[in-house]
Amino acid sequence: MARKAQSIQVLQIDDRAISCLRALPSSSGVAVAEFLQERGSWSQEDGSLQRALADFASRHNLAGKPLYTVLPRHEMTVRILALPSHDTSEIANMVRFSAEEFVPYALEDLVIDQCIVAPLPDGHSRVLTVLAHKDIIDAHLSLLRGAGLEPDDVLLSTACIATAAAAAQIGATERCAIVSLAASGWEVLALNGIRLDYTRGIASPQDWEQTGDTARAGLDELATEIRASLSAYRRESEDAHGAEALYFCSEWAPVASISEAIAHEVNLPCSPASFAKKLATQGKELLTTLPLGLLGGALVAQGRSPIAISLLPKSVGEARSNAAARRRAVSAGVLAAIVAVGLGLLYAQAVFQRKAYLAQLETRIAQIRDVASGVSAKQKQLKLVQSHLDRSGGVLDLLATFSDLAPPMGMNISRVVYKRGDNFTVEGRSETKESVNQLADELRKSGVPNLEQTISGTLKSVEERGRAVWQYELISKFPASETVEEESPEDTAQ
Repeated sequence: MARKAQSIQVLQIDDRAISCLRALPSSSGVAVAEFLQERGSWSQEDGSLQRALADFASRHNLAGKPLYTVLPRHEMTVRILALPSHDTSEIANMVRFSAEEFVPYALEDLVIDQCIVAPLPDGHSRVLTVLAHKDIIDAHLSLLRGAGLEPDDVLLSTACIATAAAAAQIGATERCAIVSLAASGWEVLALNGIRLDYTRGIASPQDWEQTGDTARAGLDELATEIRASLSAYRRESEDAHGAEALYFCSEWAPVASISEAIAHEVNLPCSPASFAKKLATQGKELLTTLPLGLLGGALVAQGRSPIAISLLPKSVGEARSNAAARRRAVSAGVLAAIVAVGLGLLYAQAVFQRKAYLAQLETRIAQIRDVASGVSAKQKQLKLVQSHLDRSGGVLDLLATFSDLAPPMGMNISRVVYKRGDNFTVEGRSETKESVNQLADELRKSGVPNLEQTISGTLKSVEERGRAVWQYELISKFPASETVEEESPEDTAQ
């Protein structure tokens, strides 16, 4: 199942209005999902604005999602400078070195950013430069944190409006001015085609939804300031040409009647910036006003802006990067610990299984050992029985061999001694000594194992019936053989 894309939220806050545009990521235009507005009378000093914002964020579930906030141009110093370089790092250094020429603050008290608006053919660049006091940015971030919000970036309204106008392609060659009416002030931008040429912002408490004398006074003041801005733009333009048309937009107020009233004062074609709704590829029916700045902020948030201005202090970005690195390190440590514990458990399980298997083997070995001991005892008993039953090589076989090899005459046997497993001894008398030695030699060569070690023992001359004979003794030593636990008694035959 495809994962649902996370929405982008562009938020603008002041003491009298909270506006939020929620858009889905898209490859072209702005896919509007919601356009949220809330009007009131709050103060940042007494905490009412923070409470209102926290309630707004809770009701509309803003926390934990990509969030971009837009700061109005009139709260900071903005300049469009011509600088002799196309290199962004060189331009950044030039801006920092000349910052104190534009604002009466020390460099360390400023949040500075810049962006090349247009490279010029002579090697110069038109650069949009923003210098904001840190107190303004810190107060803004503190307000958001108090409401449980952490912005991904802080944008400049001028950059957002210029981005939206460029994306809407008002006219490639048209010189026009855009007037944006916010709840706490207004600003005017002059465009040469899609290139930003001039910007001016003025703080104003004017409620653009009022009618009557109060509204008339506000319109007169607005017309005066617009004329002054257009005159300044004409003076600063390269060819001394001013704006040819005037467009009005606002997050809150309907601007049709305002543009009609101002047209009589500035002697220029004036109309609502209806091209804003052309930027909405979906959800344009949700746009009850012409929030050009919020639509441009959605394009900036998606990285689709030719003007990239960030007012988020580098220290905040670095702190977030460090915190993210720490979270990743902690996550990696926890993961490593989990893996180590898992491997330890697997090792412990393997050791336990091995010991259990060894115990099973030891038990089986003990059982087999008992059986093997019994078998070995039975084998020895069988050998003993076999030795009693097997008569081959016994005394009768030895006597038979002795008789076959003895001379037919001149020799007798008087005594036979047979010791099982030890020796076979024959005693008797022979007429000649040579017959005894010859018989011993033939017994050794007979091939009978128990006779292979036959030797002649006592051999002496004795007298029998008046004549001399030889009394002999032939001893056959049996070769060594396996013994059994139970020995047979000595066998002696005579």
